[in-house]
Parts: sequence; structure tokens; C-alpha cells
Amino acid sequence: MADEKVAEVKEKTGFDFRIILVGLLLFLVAMGASYLVMRSLIAPLVPESKKEQAQLLSGNLIEVGEFTTNINSTGGTRFLKVKVTVEVSADDKKATETINKFMPV
Repeated sequence: MADEKVAEVKEKTGFDFRIILVGLLLFLVAMGASYLVMRSLIAPLVPESKKEQAQLLSGNLIEVGEFTTNINSTGGTRFLKVKVTVEVSADDKKATETINKFMPV
């Protein structure tokens, strides 16, 4: 009877790789499911034809102008000079007019 208990104890002391295998399997299933869900969510956002892609990328560029600003304290000599260009949808004429209306001198 004592020999049986010693044999049982020796069997339980070994590392159980089944836990790692189950965890790895669950991880792979979760990664596959998340891939399929993300692919189905992103698919409607991607344009199907090259004409749609070109239409999405094209727009009217309106040059607002150059701006110079001091990025240091009032006595500093560092400044930032920026040229601003705004892209507006080709279909939105009202936005173009509004930007031109508020353009600096």
C-alpha cells in the first residue's frame, strides 16, 4: 500500500504539457477568429476599383500661405516657418469658397 502511494506521488510530480498545448490551441483559435472578424470589418472600407481609389485620392489643393512664428520665448531667435496647403474634396465647392473667404492677406 505504501508503494502505491509513492508511485502515485511520482506520477504527479512531472510537468504537465497538456496545459501548454490547450493554451496554445486556444491562442491560435482566438487569433484566427480575430483575423476573420477584422478582415470582414475592413473589407467594406477598401475601394474595389482603381477608379474609386483615384477618386478618393484626388481633391483640390488650396494654398493658404506661409506663416512664421516664434517657438522660443520672447527674446529667442528660433522661429518656425510653415507653408500650409489644405486639401478639399473636389465635390465640396462651398468649403473652397469658405477657405478663400477666410484666407489671410
